[in-house]
Amino acid sequence: MVFGSSLLWFMIPGCGLFYSGMAKSTSALSMMTLSLWSIAIASIQWFLFGYSLSFSLTSHNSFIGDFNKAFYIGVREEAYPTAVRISEISFCFYQGVTSTLPAALLSGALAERARILPALVFIFLWNTFVYCPCAFWSLNPNGWSFQTGVLDFGGGAPVHVPASAAAIAYCYHLGPRTQEQKEAKPHNMAILVLGTIFIWFGSFGYNSGSAFGATLQAVFSCVVTNLSGSIGSITWAFQDYLSNGKCTAFGFCAGAVIGLIVITPASGFVHPAAAFPIAIIGTVVCRWGHLAKTNWKFDDTLDVFAMHGLAGIVGILLTGVFAHTAYGGEEIGLGGMVEGHYMQILYQLADTCAGFTWSISVSFFLLFIMNKIPFLRLRMEPEHAREGMDLDQMGIACYEHIEEIKIQVDTATWKIDPTDFVDKKQHKQDLIILNPQTIHQPVHQITNNHNYKEAQIYTDQMNEEEKDFVPPNNWRNYWWSWKA
Repeated sequence: MVFGSSLLWFMIPGCGLFYSGMAKSTSALSMMTLSLWSIAIASIQWFLFGYSLSFSLTSHNSFIGDFNKAFYIGVREEAYPTAVRISEISFCFYQGVTSTLPAALLSGALAERARILPALVFIFLWNTFVYCPCAFWSLNPNGWSFQTGVLDFGGGAPVHVPASAAAIAYCYHLGPRTQEQKEAKPHNMAILVLGTIFIWFGSFGYNSGSAFGATLQAVFSCVVTNLSGSIGSITWAFQDYLSNGKCTAFGFCAGAVIGLIVITPASGFVHPAAAFPIAIIGTVVCRWGHLAKTNWKFDDTLDVFAMHGLAGIVGILLTGVFAHTAYGGEEIGLGGMVEGHYMQILYQLADTCAGFTWSISVSFFLLFIMNKIPFLRLRMEPEHAREGMDLDQMGIACYEHIEEIKIQVDTATWKIDPTDFVDKKQHKQDLIILNPQTIHQPVHQITNNHNYKEAQIYTDQMNEEEKDFVPPNNWRNYWWSWKA
């Protein structure tokens, strides 16, 4: 369980890397760091009272727990009723890591325009007033959803659906991005691919850990999880190929993540063959959401609802279709629709609607109140947003040298690669070194006898011959400017 929980932990920074690659470079560091903030804040909240509100057994209602297990009081070697093969502290640790995941997911709604401090406050409040009740409903033996017979092996109902609903509320209060921001493409596909690797790897711990022991069910959940991720990646990539003739890296990664999400509620309850319809349906629906989000009345920056929300909803509903007692055992009752238990889909639908409605309602209220408090206003000022979320909110950019170059570009400073300068020595008297520390020695030998002063020039001050001399793509490592 400790190893499975550790694998699950890797999913959180994996989400941060995935979002960072999708976002503009000016928000890349914020997306990565917010995932770690989610771990820190949710873990402390879990220790204080989160675990007790979610899994205490002494509350006299089916909505939320009490404070009987606050500060992990009495959480030791005794087994929890739904995890009889392990100690309660192992169960607590696994569920605690799970509680950090929703906050990391909804952080994708904050990209490029949100202030960090209000987001951190919201994470603590949201985990208390939204995640804990939803976890109690679905995972606690006293919860109304658990007693109804809702099937949710990996905990998708309290994680993906409420997180996506909160993301919708956050997007609504933040307002839309600028048109330039909306049209921006993922800034770093390598980081996005790395995030996909972390999420895929961590999903084995997430889903198999829900078996709470080294059992055949845990092994089957890993097999089904890997199969679903593979099917999802191929499904999206194939749709991209039919649309534009290219098997895109983004499509492969997005499809893989969707396949991993959509199978989470069903991973320990279904035959491996069920991964095919579940992953294909989930990926098709989510790709439609990704393409249709421009028509929605909220700006879902990094597809939190389009991917995580829709995949979570589809996964919970299809669990009610394909769950089979041969794989889930007695804990899934009469099984799903494939075994003739047609009412199961209605139980799944009720649980999904309840979690989504509760989350979006409470989140909307919390954000409305926070936005009225001056130091908790949600959105950055427009002039700060132009600088980027990283520089304004964190004081440093993920690509510091690139941001400095962009500032030079914005002021119309030209950059020239020194190798081009060496090839065209007749122009050396017209050049100025902006950053001599980065220049190769041969260039110093050419320029050290000249006294140049730093200057900037705009394109309308150049003649055509000078413009043609400037190579547009070779300026990453050396900064130069034409002398006015």
